[in-house]
Amino acid sequence: MTTSFASSRSSADRPVSGVIGTDEANRRTGRADDNLRRKRAGDLVADTAAARGIIWTTQIPTRQDGALSPDIASQSRQILDNLRTALERAGSGLESVLHITIYFTDLRERQVFNDIYREYFPSPRPVRCAVGVNELGIPGMKVELTASAALTGS
Repeated sequence: MTTSFASSRSSADRPVSGVIGTDEANRRTGRADDNLRRKRAGDLVADTAAARGIIWTTQIPTRQDGALSPDIASQSRQILDNLRTALERAGSGLESVLHITIYFTDLRERQVFNDIYREYFPSPRPVRCAVGVNELGIPGMKVELTASAALTGS
């Protein structure tokens, strides 16, 4: 989905946005908006946008080489590592996450994710929501997440 902005907004009011990812990921998602800046982070695939002190990001569990582990535990750990990396590069961190929505292809695997999630987010944890879906964008992908975080400059 491409973000569009009303033409009546001044450039100062427009979000500063960025796409972190591979050429392939950007081609598949059709990123064409001129308000998006491309950033490179190895081959980490992530979409990150920031505006008015808030960062939004979508993460998938691919490794830097583009590979996808077959099990939910490895994918959960990878997606949370990817989240950490994307937030840090955008000027925030896990400690500033406000909300996470987690998409699962099998909600029965939620407990495995939760156990790993607790390692990354000690109490108090961000507000979150879990959603069951039929499938995700890459065959074999079991989890995807979107998160919002405060921009901290860290």
